[in-house]
Amino acid sequence: IVDLRKLPKLLCCGEGTANSLKRFRLTPDAMPEGDFNTEGLLETALQAIPRAARILRLRSDIAGPSLAEKFRRYYAHVDDFVLCENRTVECEAPGCDVVFFASVSAINSYVKQFGIPSLNGKIVVTIGPKDTDAILQAGWQGTPVAPRRATVEDAVEALAVYLIRQEIPL
Repeated sequence: IVDLRKLPKLLCCGEGTANSLKRFRLTPDAMPEGDFNTEGLLETALQAIPRAARILRLRSDIAGPSLAEKFRRYYAHVDDFVLCENRTVECEAPGCDVVFFASVSAINSYVKQFGIPSLNGKIVVTIGPKDTDAILQAGWQGTPVAPRRATVEDAVEALAVYLIRQEIPL
């Protein structure tokens, strides 16, 4: 049996991670209010975690060490641990009308496998500003549908608003 009272403070980047933690009856001690990115996470940490604390950053292999390096500017002991590896899944391009990208790595993988032309005629939804920049940098010529906050719920809402406006122009 694990004594949950002895767990360290938990900091997460967004509501999706917070909801995943809740399945294990864990609640994050802090989470950015709206900027679910490196800057928002660092700002939240500086407000919620004492400077003498030991930090363990868990990440995927492609997330890169930049967040840990930024943490090291403020915290004396920061460990950066790769928890999972991203792998390309070889498959056929799915037939769809909308493509929703929730990460830069998903954009890079999609473009590598299927190419930008496969997005022609499709609605592209990006979850955040970095994803929007990535799809444009990859050469997509359209304007992606993007939510006001980087959450899946807000992305779905932005898509719904976009589709309604297509049917009922204002």
